[in-house]
Formats: sequence, structure tokens, C-alpha cells
Amino acid sequence: MRLLALVECGTKAMIGAVFDSFAVGERTLAHRLLVHLRAGMLLMANRSFPAYGLWRAAADTGAHLLWRVSDSFTLPVDRVLADGTYLSHLNGPRGQRITVRVIEYTVVTATLDEDGVSTESSELFCLLTTLLDPQAAPAQELAELYTARWTSETIFKHIKIEQRGGRTATLRSMSPAMVE
Repeated sequence: MRLLALVECGTKAMIGAVFDSFAVGERTLAHRLLVHLRAGMLLMANRSFPAYGLWRAAADTGAHLLWRVSDSFTLPVDRVLADGTYLSHLNGPRGQRITVRVIEYTVVTATLDEDGVSTESSELFCLLTTLLDPQAAPAQELAELYTARWTSETIFKHIKIEQRGGRTATLRSMSPAMVE
């Protein structure tokens, strides 16, 4: 079974959830969650979700979007903005395009091994947003908000592991229909 949930980052309250067979992809399930979005909300998503159709459908709800994209996502630079972010676009069917703002930043993580030797690793983050004005939505604030998305992962752990009885527990229903 695959479960997809919309969770409020601050309170970890579940706003909506959908589930289906594991054969049904996350993007398909995400379309079913869009009914829970409202104008002015900020919807954050990880790099599994960006695609023209889902972005368009989510943006059409009036919610603001802040989604991470993978390294393989091609984003042409249409115009560099004063804060170093840039406007780009997503290509859709029949020449349709959606303008997005791209925020890129690097996260450096330092760790100590068992011998007390420090090592650093870095990872490039690339976020897309519907918030195109750097004055109204500064890049640093959006990057900090995106890190808050990870706090919602604790609710997913609770649902996936603890509520079902632990990692070795088997759900007795054995099918999405029986879960319903």
C-alpha cells in the first residue's frame, strides 16, 4: 500500500491523506490531495513531485508552491533577479510554459568520525516556487521554510511504523480495499 499525506509543518496536523496500491505512483496520489489546498497556503514538496501537470494543477488551487527538484531537472535561466535567484520556466504540452523562480543554495554538513576527525559534505538544493518577487519572498526565508518540511517526516514515520505496530508487523488487511 502507498500512502500520501498532506501535513502541516508546524503542528504536524494531517490535513488530508490518500492511499492506493503500491503500483500507483506518488504523483497520481498527489493529484487526489489537491482538493485540500487553499489560496495562500504554502505547499512544499520533495524532488519526487515536480512535473508540469502536477505543478499546474497545484498552482491553479491558489496555493503557493515551494518544491525541490532533482539535479537532472533542466531549468533554463530566463532572467537573473537582483537577489541571485532567477526566473525559469516549466515546459508543458503544446508549447505551454509556466514561469517559476529558482532558488539554489548549498548545504554543508560537518560530521565527526569515531576518531574525532571532522569531515564535510555538501549538497546543492534547488527549489522552485510560484513566489516570483524576491522582495515579498526572500530566498533565505524560503530556504529556511523548506528545511521545516523535514519536521513533517516524523508524522510519516509514526504512520508507517509505530501506528501499524512496528517494523515487523504485517497489516492484516493485505489490500487497499480492505484497508478502506
